[in-house]
Amino acid sequence: FEMERAVKSGTGILVELKENWNILSDDEKNFFSQFTAARPALNYSIVSPSGQFKVHYNLLRNNRIPRDDNDNNGIPDYAEDVALALDKARALYVDTLGFLPPYPDNGDDGPEFDVYLKNLVFDNIGSYGRTYPPNDVYIEIDNDFSEDIFYKKGINGALVTAAHELHHAVQFSYVVRKQDFFFYEATSTYMEDV
Repeated sequence: FEMERAVKSGTGILVELKENWNILSDDEKNFFSQFTAARPALNYSIVSPSGQFKVHYNLLRNNRIPRDDNDNNGIPDYAEDVALALDKARALYVDTLGFLPPYPDNGDDGPEFDVYLKNLVFDNIGSYGRTYPPNDVYIEIDNDFSEDIFYKKGINGALVTAAHELHHAVQFSYVVRKQDFFFYEATSTYMEDV
């Protein structure tokens, strides 16, 4: 089985897993626990300029992000650009459009909302990003968008995904129902353009 394009967002799958966990067999739970077990452990992090987000990343191995640092401040531009995109998206959603703030994360690693930049592609299957549903809400975004399965490559993929996945976190402040995920996905995709 070879996938030609990445899944836009893995959020709907995570919500469905959470809602149906009790009916899964032990083997199924064992398999899916790799996606639901624990937050990633990444070596570095930065707090966004607004102080609202903490972006976690690695510089080595499978989850490494691009090391470009055009302003020579010791922080990869990729992580800084994602942090800025999250700040801009939150300001648009909450301050301009009047949505509720994103559903808060559970306070792991400080009061900021946690976002993890990690490799989300395995065996040519993957997603641009995913937002974990309540009660432990956080976001994962692909670490480099370099694989052929992505339409948007590099930082452009990361920027639209930051807006998309943060919108899912805003949606979680209202209601989380698997039957609504067609509309959640459509509106979050629309918010990439907004």
